Amino acid sequence: MEVRIRNVDEKIVREIDRRCDERFCCKVLNLLSNKVE
Repeated sequence: MEVRIRNVDEKIVREIDRRCDERFCCKVLNLLSNKVE
């Protein structure tokens, strides 16, 4: 699953971040992306 997250296009990530109004959701995305790197 972590590997698939790495393949996610930046566009999709930006759209999710754009739709995400709660900081918690964005924080989780950041943690996931940092964990992959």
